[in-house]
Amino acid sequence: MAMFPESVSERTGLAGGPEGLRQAMGLLRRRLIALLAHLPEQEWEHASRCVGWSIHDVARHVRDVALIHTSRLAGRRRPFGDEPFDPRSSPSRWLQHTAGEPASQTMDDLGRLAREEDDLFGSRIEEPPDRLWTSPLGRKVHWSVFSLHLYWDAWLHEADIAVALGIPIHRTDLDLQMAILYALLSAAAPTARTGEYLDASIALIDSPSDCYLISHVGDDVTINARPGSPGSLQADASELIDSLAGRGRDLADILAGPRDVVKQLGLLRALGT
Repeated sequence: MAMFPESVSERTGLAGGPEGLRQAMGLLRRRLIALLAHLPEQEWEHASRCVGWSIHDVARHVRDVALIHTSRLAGRRRPFGDEPFDPRSSPSRWLQHTAGEPASQTMDDLGRLAREEDDLFGSRIEEPPDRLWTSPLGRKVHWSVFSLHLYWDAWLHEADIAVALGIPIHRTDLDLQMAILYALLSAAAPTARTGEYLDASIALIDSPSDCYLISHVGDDVTINARPGSPGSLQADASELIDSLAGRGRDLADILAGPRDVVKQLGLLRALGT
């Protein structure tokens, strides 16, 4: 049984190992596939929460990222070439490869890739860690932190579909904790790339651990859960995750605390949008 994650470090990954992430990823994949399987055909072209993207566009993007993930876990070549990742243009460029495909093909691909992903994840866990990987945010990370980034991406896009359709998402403490840990880790990355490192505590309403600490050892950024501790910043957990990723209200409107720290955390949103 996987340990509930209380911390994540860029260089060593999740405390307790990656098995909890494997479980959370499998749950997320099954939940999204089940949601999509019940959509009437016409709703695939419904606008999503992502500006300019339909529900089908978002589903194809999730499939594209799952393809990238399985290729990386298996040591295969990148499926969309070697151009540097740009969050503002790369996802739309990838979608050009499958323009006009039927929803049934997208669903078949999602199911196949979810099964392959789980098998590859299990194999990767059993092997000794290899050299550090480069994350989509340009940081040197443990392989499982790269996977955690792709989990976070899928977690956000599940909401992009469900919120647009008015469908509730029944999430667990495990997958919410994974999303919080990575959202905060990614929010600390832009300043870390400039050689500056955040030290901040954030109290999050409706989160599994109540409070989270952003810190670092050398250039290794770490997020630690601190249940019951006060935080110098406060926000609602789900609102914070959305805002950091460019959804919903600006960070300054939902995160209470020192303005300089809020501004630093908001660099991730600016980078993506």
